[in-house]
Amino acid sequence: MSTSALEGTYTTLPQVFESELLEDEPKSRDVDEVLRFVRTAELGFELIRERPISQSLIKTLHARLIDGDPRCPDDEKGDFRKRQNFIGPRRAGIVNSFFVPPPPGDPVQDAMDDWVRWVREADLPVLVRSAV
Repeated sequence: MSTSALEGTYTTLPQVFESELLEDEPKSRDVDEVLRFVRTAELGFELIRERPISQSLIKTLHARLIDGDPRCPDDEKGDFRKRQNFIGPRRAGIVNSFFVPPPPGDPVQDAMDDWVRWVREADLPVLVRSAV
């Protein structure tokens, strides 16, 4: 199962390509989400050439990722989440989710601090560190 499917996003590669070709045409929410992920990944690859992975870099990418997503409040762009979320089927609720990340606040901040420290210190190829 793809990560997009885990999050309840379902589209096909031809739909994404078609949407890229027909830039001015309306897009489905799922295609729009995939395109935001692609553009954010492209920006991330560009930025890590210029600066190290950091909280600031993560927040910059987050702001780009959720820009235009009607489900994300403007005050959460470029910041760690302030509410609990989960990954699972649409409208299934947290009880039926596939994954429940740490709660907002200190647990998320601590986890991000640990991850940034690990990714900077890990003696692994960049591709492996990026995937993790």
